[in-house]
Amino acid sequence: MGNAYFNGAMDKYVLLSTSTVKACSSEPITNCAGQSLWSTPTGWKEMIWNNLGLRSYISINAPPSIVDAAKAACANTKPDQVTWPNPSDFSKPESAGIPDCSQSTTVIIYPFKFPNSGKICSSYQDCYNYCKTTPGSGTGDPATCDKYFPGATTAQETIIADGEIKGTVKDALDGLADDFFGFVYLESSAGQSKGTSVERGIFSLRAAPGSYRLVLESPSNSSWITTGAISVTVVSGQSANVTLLVKKNISKIWGFITDSANKPVTGAAARIFASGNNGVWRETTVDKTTGRYELTVISGTWYLGADVMDVSAGTSYFRPKANISINVAEGESVQKDIQLLPSEAVIYGAVKRPAGEPFPNAWVAVETIDSAVLSGETLVAKARFSTGARTDAFGQFSINVPPGNYSIKVYAVSEDGLINPEEISLTLAAGAKKEILLSFRSSNTIIKGTTYVGSSAKEAFVSAWSDRGGYVDTKSDSQGRYSLAISNRDTWRLAATAKYEDALYKSSTVALTPSTTGGIVQNLLLEKERELPSPVTATSNANMPNVVATEDGMRVSVPANSIAAAGRATVTISPAAELPEQDSAQVVGVGYEVKALNEQGQDVTKLNASITVTIPYDPIELKNKGISVKELKMAYWDTVAGVWQEIAASLVNEQEHLITATVNHLTRFAIIAAADITPPHMPTTPTASAKKSGVVLTWIDPSADFSHAKIYRSNNSGELGVVIATDLTDATYIDTAVVKDKTYYYTVRAVDLAGNESININQVSAKASTTTESSSLSEPAAASALAARLAGMILLQVEEKGEAWYVNPKNKQRYYLGRPADAFAIMRSLGLGITNADLSQIAVAKFGS
Repeated sequence: MGNAYFNGAMDKYVLLSTSTVKACSSEPITNCAGQSLWSTPTGWKEMIWNNLGLRSYISINAPPSIVDAAKAACANTKPDQVTWPNPSDFSKPESAGIPDCSQSTTVIIYPFKFPNSGKICSSYQDCYNYCKTTPGSGTGDPATCDKYFPGATTAQETIIADGEIKGTVKDALDGLADDFFGFVYLESSAGQSKGTSVERGIFSLRAAPGSYRLVLESPSNSSWITTGAISVTVVSGQSANVTLLVKKNISKIWGFITDSANKPVTGAAARIFASGNNGVWRETTVDKTTGRYELTVISGTWYLGADVMDVSAGTSYFRPKANISINVAEGESVQKDIQLLPSEAVIYGAVKRPAGEPFPNAWVAVETIDSAVLSGETLVAKARFSTGARTDAFGQFSINVPPGNYSIKVYAVSEDGLINPEEISLTLAAGAKKEILLSFRSSNTIIKGTTYVGSSAKEAFVSAWSDRGGYVDTKSDSQGRYSLAISNRDTWRLAATAKYEDALYKSSTVALTPSTTGGIVQNLLLEKERELPSPVTATSNANMPNVVATEDGMRVSVPANSIAAAGRATVTISPAAELPEQDSAQVVGVGYEVKALNEQGQDVTKLNASITVTIPYDPIELKNKGISVKELKMAYWDTVAGVWQEIAASLVNEQEHLITATVNHLTRFAIIAAADITPPHMPTTPTASAKKSGVVLTWIDPSADFSHAKIYRSNNSGELGVVIATDLTDATYIDTAVVKDKTYYYTVRAVDLAGNESININQVSAKASTTTESSSLSEPAAASALAARLAGMILLQVEEKGEAWYVNPKNKQRYYLGRPADAFAIMRSLGLGITNADLSQIAVAKFGS
């Protein structure tokens, strides 16, 4: 037959010399199964799509994005269950030999054996029940048991979607909703699978046998709202008839956007959005001439937000700091005015490199935030306002803000040896204009170490931020080695994340304060934090709406034509492992990478129309991390500036535990909260008692915002002393390094997940009743003669730019006199108060006299 290219189904071939496609049935042989390429022709390569025998030859010019998407979709597809390109497409490099596996799905072959217990079960229900009720087989959590089965099976079979769901959408109070247009899709334990459009209340959807949730979605501007999902069972070769209910938006929320005097704001291009039951999203634009808005909704609890794009004239405004909650009864019309923040002050200036050159494309972030604090067991927090601007080609910027107290920080993609400018705090009154200069700093020390998963060194993403505005990140190498260039005498919070075996691993956050330029070695141990959802890929006609959802509830709603005007569009959601933490942003839960491809396999990042992104959050996780729901925001990772950017059009739905946002671009998305810098409550009821084994300490850990305990020991009452134990989780510790008849003073402090340490100084003491063998290991060294001689003096470090230190006469330790705020804090803490009368008795000296 000569040199020929055979398709994966081995029923068609093309002679490479002619590019003419022929069916094997036209040859003397009945099929091509016995044929093979004499040699791989120039421009082609063999592709193994999975371990079930699915293979074909594809062009070396096939777009990698299309190949990767097909490989993911065909992971569990047998060769006889695949659809191949039309023969006329074989000569097109972008599609030749690439299978279409979108019409198949995976089911489990029973019986199978549980590896933990050896239990053999013969049906899905038997295995599911066993997993839920038997310790050691699963966790008792149905969702985990559902995920457990595929890993426990020894065989899988791919079957055709030969069942059908025929559905109608009806008015909950009337008949067929023949003016309803929307989208319906199936959800299983593996996440979202198939979907189709609903036109005039009618739809038909083919699916593989199994049990699903059938979810109906309506566009944000629809006059209908869905009432929830239903369960449906698909049987092979049969049709299931279902009815989905919707309700007319007969309730109404309306009002005006107003200024601080409660007068309507006109001329502003603004939109109002709302999130309701099941994360339903509604939005509308504000009438520029009147400042009025109106949303038609169904009854229930709704969360409102506003976004101001620009103004045609006059003072500009910002969205309100916090979302608004409102309850609406059936058929009720509720007025809710939304007060905007006037931008009556200006912050302007320039950002420069250490040598004074302009720094373009840096992000200047302006924000005000009051950190959450624990009041008893209740988190109390104030909402955050944030805005910002990029620097121009000359490094200059100008930002309008409302009056208030602000911190100003600068972000840019990490460069070796550069540290972000030091954070600036200022207060602005109405009408104020403030010029500031922000300069990047040169690093003068490093943090280095190794990232571990268990006992093995592994690659990981490592990031660190400082309490003075710094941020750096890197990736450790294949041996787990990393190095970060930082500034000394800043307090840095260091952490690492990585994805291994479909799970997210994270290290504890470590707080470090390098005091010299010699560097710090800090190894990081990553532990499994959570299972990650499987990536999901969905392909549909670009001119039809689509919904893509993961098994943990993250979903992306894609309106028609938002990715492309014609052809096919592919959307992929993947859990992200690189989750930077910064002082203004810690990631809550899972981050997600969302990508879209057009029919040509090209990445689409800018969309023709906004899509809706919904991410769930766990209120238990918030409590454990000491985060208030008022602090939550949805954000995207700005790859240009290297910072999490808050999405303006986002809402927190506190009833559904969801955050929904609309965006017009695709990147990495996550829920964020301000990084935790609030100390936890101190441990209570500490005790110290002398025993033969040493001094035994006990205490009670805080019930919230707690990771581990840390113990300080001193030889003197009232002095904190040195750390003798950390990472304690058992609320007890034995100090085995003691000397008989010597009294020791202990302070037990709590440390939270963010590395914050409680600030208590209370001590408990005990006189050791015996001398232990390890007593010599932790005896504090005596103060040096030099420290004693220089006590009470201010020292200038001549080899380090004249930096100043104060030697405390009481403990013979030195304190860094850095920024004026640092020096004032030390004076307030260590200074001695004196009355005016006593001070007047001391002669005043002039400098140099």
